[in-house]
Amino acid sequence: MVDVSIELREELSSLRTDRPELVSFSGLPVMDYGFFPGGNGLYNGSSSSSRSPGGTLLLGSNFGCKSEFVDNARNLITQDERSNKTWDPLLKRLRRAGIDSNECFFANAWPFLHLGEGNLPRELTKSWLKDQVLMTSCLQFFRLTLEKIRPRLIIALGTGPAAFLSHIWPSALQQWGERSLGCLDDLPKARVSYEDYSAICVAIAHPSMPNAFQRRPPYQGIEGEILLLNEGRREAEKILLKSEFLNSESPANARPEPVDAPRSGGRRRSKDLHGQFGLVFSSREGQVFSRREIRDRLQAIFPDFPNGSVVPTDHAEPSPNHVNQCSKCADPRFQIFDTVVDGDGRPGVARYRVRNFIQPS
Repeated sequence: MVDVSIELREELSSLRTDRPELVSFSGLPVMDYGFFPGGNGLYNGSSSSSRSPGGTLLLGSNFGCKSEFVDNARNLITQDERSNKTWDPLLKRLRRAGIDSNECFFANAWPFLHLGEGNLPRELTKSWLKDQVLMTSCLQFFRLTLEKIRPRLIIALGTGPAAFLSHIWPSALQQWGERSLGCLDDLPKARVSYEDYSAICVAIAHPSMPNAFQRRPPYQGIEGEILLLNEGRREAEKILLKSEFLNSESPANARPEPVDAPRSGGRRRSKDLHGQFGLVFSSREGQVFSRREIRDRLQAIFPDFPNGSVVPTDHAEPSPNHVNQCSKCADPRFQIFDTVVDGDGRPGVARYRVRNFIQPS
Protein backbone atom coordinates (compact mmCIF):
# COMPACT_ATOMS: atom_id res chain seq x y z
CA MET A 1 0.00 0.00 0.00
CA VAL A 2 2.95 2.35 0.54
CA ASP A 3 3.77 1.97 -3.16
CA VAL A 4 0.15 2.67 -4.09
CA SER A 5 0.21 5.87 -2.04
CA ILE A 6 3.37 6.98 -3.85
CA GLU A 7 1.75 6.29 -7.21
CA LEU A 8 -1.30 8.36 -6.26
CA ARG A 9 0.90 11.23 -5.10
CA GLU A 10 2.55 11.33 -8.50
CA GLU A 11 -0.88 12.04 -9.99
CA LEU A 12 -1.67 15.05 -7.77
CA SER A 13 -0.27 17.43 -10.37
CA SER A 14 -3.06 16.33 -12.71
CA LEU A 15 -5.74 17.92 -10.50
CA ARG A 16 -7.25 21.07 -11.97
CA THR A 17 -9.12 23.94 -10.36
CA ASP A 18 -9.77 27.61 -11.01
CA ARG A 19 -10.68 28.30 -7.40
CA PRO A 20 -8.36 30.80 -5.67
CA GLU A 21 -8.99 29.37 -2.18
CA LEU A 22 -7.54 25.93 -3.07
CA VAL A 23 -3.84 25.07 -2.88
CA SER A 24 -2.27 22.04 -4.55
CA PHE A 25 -0.21 19.53 -2.58
CA SER A 26 2.10 19.05 -5.53
CA GLY A 27 5.63 19.92 -4.45
CA LEU A 28 4.79 20.22 -0.73
CA PRO A 29 6.45 18.05 1.95
CA VAL A 30 4.72 14.91 3.22
CA MET A 31 3.86 14.20 6.84
CA ASP A 32 4.95 10.94 8.43
CA TYR A 33 1.39 10.20 9.57
CA GLY A 34 -1.72 11.80 8.14
CA PHE A 35 -4.66 11.63 5.75
CA PHE A 36 -3.65 11.50 2.11
CA PRO A 37 -2.36 13.69 0.53
CA GLY A 38 -0.96 15.48 3.61
CA GLY A 39 0.48 12.10 4.67
CA ASN A 40 0.55 8.80 2.81
CA GLY A 41 -2.91 7.87 4.11
CA LEU A 42 -1.75 4.85 6.12
CA TYR A 43 -2.01 4.60 9.89
CA ASN A 44 1.56 3.38 10.25
CA GLY A 45 2.93 5.73 7.61
CA SER A 46 5.86 4.58 5.49
CA SER A 47 6.39 1.55 7.77
CA SER A 48 2.90 0.22 7.01
CA SER A 49 2.62 -3.44 6.01
CA SER A 50 -0.93 -3.02 4.73
CA ARG A 51 -1.55 -4.62 1.36
CA SER A 52 -3.83 -3.71 -1.53
CA PRO A 53 -6.46 -4.53 -2.71
CA GLY A 54 -9.14 -4.67 -0.06
CA GLY A 55 -9.58 -3.03 3.28
CA THR A 56 -11.39 0.17 4.18
CA LEU A 57 -11.26 3.61 2.59
CA LEU A 58 -12.16 6.54 4.84
CA LEU A 59 -13.08 9.70 2.98
CA GLY A 60 -12.86 13.18 4.49
CA SER A 61 -13.57 16.47 2.73
CA ASN A 62 -10.16 18.09 2.28
CA PHE A 63 -6.98 18.01 4.34
CA GLY A 64 -7.46 21.40 6.00
CA CYS A 65 -6.06 24.89 5.81
CA LYS A 66 -2.58 25.64 4.50
CA SER A 67 -1.55 27.69 7.54
CA GLU A 68 -1.94 24.60 9.76
CA PHE A 69 -0.01 22.36 7.37
CA VAL A 70 3.12 24.35 6.49
CA ASP A 71 4.67 27.59 7.72
CA ASN A 72 5.77 30.51 5.54
CA ALA A 73 8.99 28.65 4.71
CA ARG A 74 6.91 25.65 3.55
CA ASN A 75 8.09 23.52 6.47
CA LEU A 76 5.63 21.07 8.03
CA ILE A 77 3.89 22.25 11.19
CA THR A 78 3.75 18.66 12.49
CA GLN A 79 4.81 15.22 11.30
CA ASP A 80 1.99 13.34 13.03
CA GLU A 81 -1.66 14.41 13.14
CA ARG A 82 -3.06 11.23 14.68
CA SER A 83 -3.82 12.82 18.04
CA ASN A 84 -5.97 15.66 16.68
CA LYS A 85 -9.71 16.03 17.16
CA THR A 86 -10.50 14.06 14.01
CA TRP A 87 -8.18 11.10 14.44
CA ASP A 88 -8.69 10.38 18.13
CA PRO A 89 -12.49 9.89 18.10
CA LEU A 90 -12.33 8.26 14.66
CA LEU A 91 -9.84 5.62 15.76
CA LYS A 92 -11.95 4.84 18.83
CA ARG A 93 -15.02 4.27 16.65
CA LEU A 94 -13.10 2.08 14.23
CA ARG A 95 -11.64 -0.02 17.02
CA ARG A 96 -15.02 -0.59 18.66
CA ALA A 97 -16.55 -1.50 15.30
CA GLY A 98 -13.88 -4.13 14.68
CA ILE A 99 -12.27 -2.22 11.81
CA ASP A 100 -8.50 -2.58 11.72
CA SER A 101 -6.94 0.87 11.28
CA ASN A 102 -3.85 -0.82 9.85
CA GLU A 103 -5.96 -1.97 6.89
CA CYS A 104 -7.43 1.47 6.20
CA PHE A 105 -6.58 4.13 3.65
CA PHE A 106 -7.40 7.63 4.93
CA ALA A 107 -8.09 10.01 2.04
CA ASN A 108 -9.92 13.18 1.05
CA ALA A 109 -12.56 13.83 -1.58
CA TRP A 110 -11.01 17.17 -2.56
CA PRO A 111 -7.25 16.56 -2.23
CA PHE A 112 -6.30 20.19 -1.74
CA LEU A 113 -5.47 22.58 1.06
CA HIS A 114 -7.66 25.65 1.50
CA LEU A 115 -6.64 29.18 2.39
CA GLY A 116 -7.89 30.83 5.56
CA GLU A 117 -7.93 29.63 9.12
CA GLY A 118 -9.50 26.72 10.97
CA ASN A 119 -11.95 24.08 9.83
CA LEU A 120 -13.47 23.86 6.40
CA PRO A 121 -16.53 26.14 6.12
CA ARG A 122 -19.65 24.18 5.21
CA GLU A 123 -20.53 26.54 2.37
CA LEU A 124 -17.23 25.78 0.63
CA THR A 125 -18.08 22.13 0.09
CA LYS A 126 -21.47 23.21 -1.26
CA SER A 127 -19.78 25.42 -3.86
CA TRP A 128 -17.18 22.76 -4.67
CA LEU A 129 -19.91 20.24 -5.45
CA LYS A 130 -21.29 22.68 -8.03
CA ASP A 131 -17.91 23.45 -9.62
CA GLN A 132 -17.80 21.36 -12.78
CA VAL A 133 -14.07 21.78 -13.44
CA LEU A 134 -13.11 20.94 -9.86
CA MET A 135 -15.51 18.01 -9.56
CA THR A 136 -14.47 16.48 -12.88
CA SER A 137 -10.84 16.55 -11.81
CA CYS A 138 -11.46 15.25 -8.26
CA LEU A 139 -13.85 12.53 -9.40
CA GLN A 140 -11.30 11.31 -11.92
CA PHE A 141 -8.65 11.21 -9.19
CA PHE A 142 -10.97 9.33 -6.85
CA ARG A 143 -11.74 6.76 -9.53
CA LEU A 144 -8.01 6.23 -9.87
CA THR A 145 -7.86 5.75 -6.09
CA LEU A 146 -10.62 3.14 -6.30
CA GLU A 147 -8.75 1.26 -9.02
CA LYS A 148 -5.60 1.06 -6.92
CA ILE A 149 -7.06 0.59 -3.43
CA ARG A 150 -10.12 -1.53 -4.37
CA PRO A 151 -11.73 -1.07 -0.95
CA ARG A 152 -14.53 -3.32 0.25
CA LEU A 153 -15.79 -0.77 2.78
CA ILE A 154 -15.99 2.98 2.10
CA ILE A 155 -16.76 5.30 5.01
CA ALA A 156 -17.74 8.91 4.30
CA LEU A 157 -16.83 11.26 7.16
CA GLY A 158 -19.62 13.82 7.07
CA THR A 159 -22.27 14.98 4.64
CA GLY A 160 -19.79 16.63 2.24
CA PRO A 161 -17.86 13.46 1.37
CA ALA A 162 -21.14 11.54 1.26
CA ALA A 163 -22.45 14.00 -1.33
CA PHE A 164 -19.19 13.62 -3.25
CA LEU A 165 -19.72 9.85 -3.40
CA SER A 166 -23.21 10.41 -4.80
CA HIS A 167 -21.47 11.77 -7.92
CA ILE A 168 -19.53 8.51 -8.26
CA TRP A 169 -22.64 6.35 -7.80
CA PRO A 170 -25.58 8.67 -8.63
CA SER A 171 -28.11 5.84 -8.73
CA ALA A 172 -27.15 3.93 -5.58
CA LEU A 173 -26.38 7.01 -3.45
CA GLN A 174 -28.82 9.56 -4.82
CA GLN A 175 -30.14 10.54 -1.36
CA TRP A 176 -26.67 11.48 -0.14
CA GLY A 177 -26.56 14.32 -2.63
CA GLU A 178 -28.87 16.33 -0.36
CA ARG A 179 -26.01 16.92 2.13
CA SER A 180 -27.96 16.39 5.35
CA LEU A 181 -27.88 13.94 8.24
CA GLY A 182 -31.50 13.16 7.47
CA CYS A 183 -30.59 11.86 4.02
CA LEU A 184 -27.90 9.67 5.61
CA ASP A 185 -30.57 8.20 7.89
CA ASP A 186 -32.81 7.60 4.86
CA LEU A 187 -29.96 5.58 3.32
CA PRO A 188 -27.57 4.48 6.10
CA LYS A 189 -25.57 2.17 3.85
CA ALA A 190 -25.59 0.87 0.31
CA ARG A 191 -23.84 -1.65 -1.87
CA VAL A 192 -22.07 -0.12 -4.86
CA SER A 193 -20.14 -1.57 -7.79
CA TYR A 194 -17.08 -0.31 -9.60
CA GLU A 195 -15.67 -2.15 -12.59
CA ASP A 196 -15.43 -5.79 -11.49
CA TYR A 197 -15.91 -5.55 -7.73
CA SER A 198 -18.42 -4.42 -5.12
CA ALA A 199 -18.15 -2.46 -1.89
CA ILE A 200 -20.31 -1.24 0.97
CA CYS A 201 -20.67 2.51 1.51
CA VAL A 202 -21.65 3.95 4.88
CA ALA A 203 -21.65 7.55 6.06
CA ILE A 204 -21.20 8.88 9.58
CA ALA A 205 -21.14 12.37 11.05
CA HIS A 206 -17.68 13.88 11.04
CA PRO A 207 -15.97 12.47 14.16
CA SER A 208 -14.75 15.91 15.25
CA MET A 209 -18.32 17.20 15.45
CA PRO A 210 -21.20 16.31 17.85
CA ASN A 211 -23.65 15.93 14.96
CA ALA A 212 -24.10 12.19 15.46
CA PHE A 213 -26.68 12.94 18.16
CA GLN A 214 -28.86 14.64 15.53
CA ARG A 215 -29.31 11.37 13.66
CA ARG A 216 -32.33 9.11 14.02
CA PRO A 217 -32.31 5.74 15.80
CA PRO A 218 -30.92 3.15 15.48
CA TYR A 219 -27.81 5.02 14.31
CA GLN A 220 -28.14 7.98 16.63
CA GLY A 221 -25.16 9.16 18.68
CA ILE A 222 -21.73 7.59 18.97
CA GLU A 223 -23.10 4.15 19.88
CA GLY A 224 -25.48 4.24 16.94
CA GLU A 225 -22.75 5.09 14.47
CA ILE A 226 -20.51 2.36 15.88
CA LEU A 227 -23.41 -0.01 15.23
CA LEU A 228 -23.60 1.27 11.65
CA LEU A 229 -19.85 0.83 11.13
CA ASN A 230 -20.04 -2.67 12.55
CA GLU A 231 -22.87 -3.61 10.20
CA GLY A 232 -21.01 -2.14 7.25
CA ARG A 233 -17.85 -4.05 8.15
CA ARG A 234 -19.72 -7.34 8.34
CA GLU A 235 -21.44 -6.81 5.02
CA ALA A 236 -18.13 -5.85 3.42
CA GLU A 237 -16.47 -8.98 4.81
CA LYS A 238 -19.27 -11.07 3.36
CA ILE A 239 -18.72 -9.52 -0.08
CA LEU A 240 -14.97 -10.06 0.13
CA LEU A 241 -15.22 -13.69 1.21
CA LYS A 242 -17.81 -14.54 -1.41
CA SER A 243 -15.73 -12.80 -4.07
CA GLU A 244 -12.65 -14.79 -3.09
CA PHE A 245 -14.71 -17.97 -3.34
CA LEU A 246 -16.12 -17.15 -6.76
CA ASN A 247 -12.88 -15.81 -8.23
CA SER A 248 -10.63 -18.63 -7.07
CA GLU A 249 -9.40 -21.54 -9.15
CA SER A 250 -12.00 -22.96 -11.51
CA PRO A 251 -12.18 -26.56 -12.75
CA ALA A 252 -10.62 -25.40 -16.02
CA ASN A 253 -7.36 -24.27 -14.46
CA ALA A 254 -7.31 -26.32 -11.26
CA ARG A 255 -4.88 -29.22 -10.94
CA PRO A 256 -6.83 -31.83 -8.98
CA GLU A 257 -5.07 -34.67 -7.28
CA PRO A 258 -6.32 -38.22 -7.99
CA VAL A 259 -8.71 -39.81 -5.53
CA ASP A 260 -8.89 -43.43 -4.54
CA ALA A 261 -12.35 -44.71 -5.45
CA PRO A 262 -13.53 -48.28 -4.85
CA ARG A 263 -14.47 -50.26 -7.89
CA SER A 264 -15.53 -53.84 -8.37
CA GLY A 265 -12.58 -55.92 -9.35
CA GLY A 266 -10.02 -53.66 -7.73
CA ARG A 267 -9.18 -50.02 -7.03
CA ARG A 268 -8.69 -47.30 -9.60
CA ARG A 269 -7.45 -43.75 -9.54
CA SER A 270 -10.12 -41.23 -10.46
CA LYS A 271 -10.07 -37.47 -10.93
CA ASP A 272 -13.80 -37.22 -11.54
CA LEU A 273 -14.63 -36.41 -7.92
CA HIS A 274 -12.63 -33.21 -7.92
CA GLY A 275 -14.48 -30.08 -8.81
CA GLN A 276 -13.92 -26.44 -8.08
CA PHE A 277 -11.51 -25.28 -5.42
CA GLY A 278 -12.34 -22.01 -3.71
CA LEU A 279 -10.12 -20.12 -1.27
CA VAL A 280 -12.55 -18.93 1.37
CA PHE A 281 -10.46 -17.92 4.34
CA SER A 282 -6.81 -16.96 4.56
CA SER A 283 -6.12 -15.95 8.12
CA ARG A 284 -3.43 -13.46 9.04
CA GLU A 285 -0.41 -14.83 10.78
CA GLY A 286 -1.18 -15.56 14.39
CA GLN A 287 -4.94 -15.61 13.83
CA VAL A 288 -6.74 -18.94 14.13
CA PHE A 289 -10.30 -19.74 13.11
CA SER A 290 -12.02 -22.66 14.76
CA ARG A 291 -13.98 -25.10 12.62
CA ARG A 292 -17.17 -23.75 14.14
CA GLU A 293 -16.25 -20.19 13.15
CA ILE A 294 -15.52 -21.29 9.59
CA ARG A 295 -18.85 -23.12 9.42
CA ASP A 296 -20.75 -20.10 10.78
CA ARG A 297 -19.10 -17.76 8.31
CA LEU A 298 -19.88 -20.04 5.40
CA GLN A 299 -23.51 -20.17 6.46
CA ALA A 300 -23.56 -16.37 6.48
CA ILE A 301 -22.12 -16.22 2.97
CA PHE A 302 -24.11 -19.09 1.46
CA PRO A 303 -27.61 -19.26 2.98
CA ASP A 304 -28.18 -22.70 1.46
CA PHE A 305 -25.07 -24.11 3.13
CA PRO A 306 -26.42 -26.81 5.47
CA ASN A 307 -25.28 -27.27 9.04
CA GLY A 308 -21.87 -27.64 7.54
CA SER A 309 -19.48 -30.51 7.77
CA VAL A 310 -15.99 -29.40 8.69
CA VAL A 311 -13.91 -32.46 8.05
CA PRO A 312 -10.42 -33.28 9.33
CA THR A 313 -7.43 -33.52 7.02
CA ASP A 314 -7.55 -37.31 6.93
CA HIS A 315 -10.88 -37.01 5.09
CA ALA A 316 -9.31 -34.92 2.34
CA GLU A 317 -9.74 -37.53 -0.39
CA PRO A 318 -12.97 -39.43 0.28
CA SER A 319 -14.39 -41.97 -2.10
CA PRO A 320 -18.04 -41.68 -3.26
CA ASN A 321 -19.11 -44.37 -0.79
CA HIS A 322 -17.21 -42.68 2.01
CA VAL A 323 -18.86 -39.34 1.25
CA ASN A 324 -22.30 -40.94 1.31
CA GLN A 325 -21.75 -42.92 4.51
CA CYS A 326 -19.43 -40.92 6.73
CA SER A 327 -21.23 -38.66 9.22
CA LYS A 328 -18.31 -36.20 9.06
CA CYS A 329 -18.83 -35.88 5.32
CA ALA A 330 -22.60 -35.55 5.47
CA ASP A 331 -22.78 -32.97 2.71
CA PRO A 332 -20.82 -33.96 -0.40
CA ARG A 333 -21.11 -30.46 -1.91
CA PHE A 334 -19.02 -28.54 0.58
CA GLN A 335 -16.08 -29.89 2.52
CA ILE A 336 -13.61 -27.76 4.44
CA PHE A 337 -9.94 -28.52 4.92
CA ASP A 338 -7.29 -26.64 6.82
CA THR A 339 -3.57 -26.56 6.18
CA VAL A 340 -0.78 -24.60 7.81
CA VAL A 341 1.50 -23.22 5.12
CA ASP A 342 5.06 -22.67 6.23
CA GLY A 343 8.21 -23.98 4.63
CA ASP A 344 10.17 -24.09 7.88
CA GLY A 345 7.56 -25.97 9.84
CA ARG A 346 6.87 -22.94 12.02
CA PRO A 347 3.34 -21.70 12.64
CA GLY A 348 2.26 -20.07 9.44
CA VAL A 349 -0.87 -18.95 7.67
CA ALA A 350 -3.89 -21.21 7.94
CA ARG A 351 -5.76 -21.56 4.66
CA TYR A 352 -9.26 -22.95 4.42
CA ARG A 353 -10.67 -24.30 1.18
CA VAL A 354 -14.12 -25.40 0.13
CA ARG A 355 -14.30 -28.28 -2.27
CA ASN A 356 -17.33 -28.67 -4.47
CA PHE A 357 -17.54 -32.39 -5.27
CA ILE A 358 -18.82 -33.40 -8.69
CA GLN A 359 -20.06 -36.95 -8.92
CA PRO A 360 -18.52 -38.90 -11.81
CA SER A 361 -20.80 -39.44 -14.77
